[in-house]
Amino acid sequence: MDQVLSQLEDVVLFEGTAEEYAENYIEETGLLDEMPENLRYYFNTEAFARDMILNGDITELTIEGTTYIVWGC
Repeated sequence: MDQVLSQLEDVVLFEGTAEEYAENYIEETGLLDEMPENLRYYFNTEAFARDMILNGDITELTIEGTTYIVWGC
C-alpha cells in the first residue's frame, strides 16, 4: 500500500480523449515548434495519440461516460 501511495503523485489524470491529450501535449511541450509552419499541417495527431496508447505511454479509459487519460508510473 505504501508503494501505491508513493507512486500516486506520479500519476496524471486528464479528462478527454487520447487525441485531445495529444493535442494538449503537443501544445504544452512545443513539440512542433521546430518544424516549419507549412509542414505542421501534415502532422497526424490522431496517429500520434494512437501510438502513445500502443506504446503504453498513456491509457485511455471511460468511467460513467467520461473519457480519461492516465499517464505516469
